[in-house]
Amino acid sequence: MEITNDDIVLLNNGSRLLAPFSLKYGEAIIVFAPYPKGHNVRFVEGNADSFCCSEIPAWVECTAYSVKKKDIRLINENIDVFRQHDVFPLQVKKVSQRVIDQLEGGDTRLMNLLLCRLKGITFIELNIIGLSFASIYRMFRFVVSDVLNHRVAYIVVNYMDENLKSRDPLPIDEKTIPYIMHELIKDNRINRRKFVEKMATLPKLPEREPTEQELKIICYLADKGHYARHDWRKNLKVADEGMQSLQIIPEGQSNPKRLFGKEISEVQFRDTDGMLVYATLTTDQEGFLFELEVWRCDFENVINFDNIMKVIGNNETNIH
Repeated sequence: MEITNDDIVLLNNGSRLLAPFSLKYGEAIIVFAPYPKGHNVRFVEGNADSFCCSEIPAWVECTAYSVKKKDIRLINENIDVFRQHDVFPLQVKKVSQRVIDQLEGGDTRLMNLLLCRLKGITFIELNIIGLSFASIYRMFRFVVSDVLNHRVAYIVVNYMDENLKSRDPLPIDEKTIPYIMHELIKDNRINRRKFVEKMATLPKLPEREPTEQELKIICYLADKGHYARHDWRKNLKVADEGMQSLQIIPEGQSNPKRLFGKEISEVQFRDTDGMLVYATLTTDQEGFLFELEVWRCDFENVINFDNIMKVIGNNETNIH
């Protein structure tokens, strides 16, 4: 297979890892791949028999140790670019290796990505191993802005448990970022629960009564998911898990070793600033309500739940 269109930088023949696709300048995609065997985590190079490349994508380093003296000079010559993307705080007047060594993982990777772009590199491979969800979201925002304004292409790689259901590559754009983030969180949730299930002991969180608003949301999602366990509201307790998510503790189910079973329903709504929010209700492996998971797509706390309450208000939900 040959690349004949000058705008196409990557073709996949569909023979092995992925469904056939092409990647053009002005586009960004994310691929979901099993963890690489060996030390080479460069996806395109490591699977060269599956791709036809007009050029090999540049690799974005994950560490600060690869930064050379000439890179530090380039950073200082363009310090406003790095400040604009919050890599370095405003009070840093001049960047040194010591300043770089103090960066967090997400800042380091974004710094190396910006260095690639300042050097004129226009085809970039970026993996998101080890990044927090907030850092991944930040990367996606930069990538989307970059492809909109420049002749550049990105292939973003999410390495994942090969037992998880495979997906075709997805475009990264304003419309797909919330969905992609949601899928990444689901994958992380599965892996986290596998880890938790191997632990001998789990901390028991402080229990409390749910607020009226929390109970309305739980009831709405339970009704939506056709949850029919009898009298589940009796003496219901919750425990705060952080990020406004709740562990749900039905009467007699306070054992901290309860295990995730399945998701039964989900609702999405817009926060007052327009940011998309997901709320998901789950059960444990015995069929009892387990968690109310809430997250904003930018990983900030929800400002308020007015819009979901409007949805609930338009549906008959019995909380008694």
